[in-house]
Amino acid sequence: MGSFANVQHDIVLKCLAERIADRRILRLSARFLKAGLMEDGLFRHTELGVPQGSICSPLWANVYLHQLDRYWWNKYGNLHRKVKQRRRTEHQGNCALIR
Repeated sequence: MGSFANVQHDIVLKCLAERIADRRILRLSARFLKAGLMEDGLFRHTELGVPQGSICSPLWANVYLHQLDRYWWNKYGNLHRKVKQRRRTEHQGNCALIR
């Protein structure tokens, strides 16, 4: 499945609440996320994912991925050159975040 289909609503809403003080905007975002979808004429509730084609989908996906960026930077992004060399000699490898 794609990344848009696996976004957890509670994480996105918590991330939005870190930057947005207006509770009405946060409630509106929650309603959009939990609106569900129509599939073959049947309504289905959604617990994961963002509405495909929604004007907010790219925004929510980037808010979600920002958490990955922060995690990666805190764990691997600021490693000193000597630490990277030690990781190579211990066959742990190093990584780069490209998005």
